[in-house]
Amino acid sequence: MLPYLAVNVIIRHQLAVDILPLQTKHVSIDCMASLGALSRRLHNRVAIVTGASSGIGRAIAFAYAQHGAKVVCADLNKFSPRQEEASISTADLITQSGGTAFYHQVDVGSDESVDALISKTVSDCERLDVCVRISR
Repeated sequence: MLPYLAVNVIIRHQLAVDILPLQTKHVSIDCMASLGALSRRLHNRVAIVTGASSGIGRAIAFAYAQHGAKVVCADLNKFSPRQEEASISTADLITQSGGTAFYHQVDVGSDESVDALISKTVSDCERLDVCVRISR
């Protein structure tokens, strides 16, 4: 259960500093040990994060990318409606930080749109390992 606690700590910290790189001085030693295990589990994995354009979805997408996942940032709009996050898309932010990310437009209320998202992800990345549903 500790790795999930560690992810929660990372997400809260990143939101507090507007998605800047993690500053590990605020994370306990016990959490840092679990972060190594989390990084190994996410390294080279393909993850879809819905609601990735802003808020918690954006933070989760960024955290997954920091731990080595290829992230498909899925949302209705590429850019956040929030003023403080609107200048750069989540996928572009991850790419500029050295990660691998792509944007795909999706309406999670539409089965066809979700099917297209999954098909495109599997087609482009040859697999899908993780799916995080943040949007409603």
